[in-house]
Amino acid sequence: LDAVVALFDTAARTDAVFEGRRGVADFIAELDQQAIPGTTLAQTGGDRDAVRLMTAHRAKGLEWPVVIVAGVQEGQWPDLRRRGSLLRADELGPDGLEEPLTISALLAEERRLFYVACTRAKQRLVVTAVQAPDDQDLAPSRFVDEVVDAGSAKHHVAGLPLQRLTAPSIVAHLRHIAESPDASDATRSAAADRLARLAVDGGFAQADPDHWWGTRPISQSEKPIRDPDGPLKFSGTAWAAVADCSLRWFLSREARGERPKGMAMAFGSIVHALADAVGRRELPADPVELSRRLEDLWPAMPYEATWEASSEMAAANTAIERFLNWQAEDVIPGREVRNLVGTEVPFKIEIDVGDDSVLARGFADRLETDESGALHVIDLKTSKSKPTQEKVNEHHQLALYQMVAQAGGFDEQLGVEVTVENRDEPPAGSDRPPVAGAELVQLRNKAKLPGWPAVQQQDAIDVDEQLTRLAEAVEVVRSEEFKATHNQFCGFCDFKRMCPAYDVGREVTS
Repeated sequence: LDAVVALFDTAARTDAVFEGRRGVADFIAELDQQAIPGTTLAQTGGDRDAVRLMTAHRAKGLEWPVVIVAGVQEGQWPDLRRRGSLLRADELGPDGLEEPLTISALLAEERRLFYVACTRAKQRLVVTAVQAPDDQDLAPSRFVDEVVDAGSAKHHVAGLPLQRLTAPSIVAHLRHIAESPDASDATRSAAADRLARLAVDGGFAQADPDHWWGTRPISQSEKPIRDPDGPLKFSGTAWAAVADCSLRWFLSREARGERPKGMAMAFGSIVHALADAVGRRELPADPVELSRRLEDLWPAMPYEATWEASSEMAAANTAIERFLNWQAEDVIPGREVRNLVGTEVPFKIEIDVGDDSVLARGFADRLETDESGALHVIDLKTSKSKPTQEKVNEHHQLALYQMVAQAGGFDEQLGVEVTVENRDEPPAGSDRPPVAGAELVQLRNKAKLPGWPAVQQQDAIDVDEQLTRLAEAVEVVRSEEFKATHNQFCGFCDFKRMCPAYDVGREVTS
């Protein structure tokens, strides 16, 4: 049972490291590579000139001319942590349960094991440890001094060695030297020569520049990402994604490499659906009735923990109550009386952007007109955080809503008469209402007014300015040159491990 629990612990760590991208077959193959031979035949077989790598326990009864006991660090050897397990096997004795080993007994056991490892050497013994600055918490074990006190010589090697003595780390180290502007020409040449020898004579594919990331010319697909002969299909979220980081947009939207959306999207979908039903008068604006509907829907939400499901349902109820207070038709301080035009209003309209065009499509959560007849586009949000006002002023989705409205994308809902003859021309007179702006209604963020959501206003846009911004995004997509850009979403990006602009992934292209 302990072994099964250890297997699940290992699987959990692997899943956390690879973020769910490693399959069962790869996981089992990795376990096979970690296996330590347990038979006498396996221990004594093999090439006599090869290096044997094993634990101190496995070395009992064996000898070699040279033995290296590596990584003898305090906290690792001796390891004085309790040897507890699920079945508490360390407490089993011939007469039943026994008291666990004391710290002094554990130290004595670790010292005996270290003695076993050291006495495997017939001619030469090498014990290694790292002495690092205090802030790195690396110090040689007390056992190292005991070896020195027994008459062995102690040598200090200054400088930081390679972190891992593996083919990838050696190649990375040599590449760093070969490309370093601080190294001399002779040093860079020597590093390049060693890389060439590793690639040709040593058979290390990693040393061959043809296998390096970031060194090949930019690839160009024979098939364009988007049809060059038609308008570029774009939504407000796509525009924002391209502007924030075009590489992330390509990998997530076009390459479809983004992980499935989490519970936040499901939360928002339910709240939006209830708000839409209230706006269409399919459900009453009654918090008790909507709470009952929410209770019927919530069991389908796949939350892992009961407490989380309860907490999120309470947050959803609060969000719905704030929505009801905000959209009430009564005159409430801070919100003018408006006429609801529609909810979840679809739009699909072509917008000219210089020599190109964009087919804007999507849904607007709410359209409202004020007492003067001006149009307000409302976007309901259920995210836990809200943007700054500066970000709202530049908000791409709100700006696109306003551009759609000014281009006539909501004419049908507004009752503006459009004929075939005047379809490409603005309606005469004041048939099309002016656009007063757009709003973000943050249903999970409270306002100063009790029971109200935070409302963030984007004033009426400068259409020419927004067309210039939209043209820049269109050019990025058409040119198919997607660059990594630092932004506030980097910490949550699915691709940060392979991103050349993010610290975690810098090594793959440096």
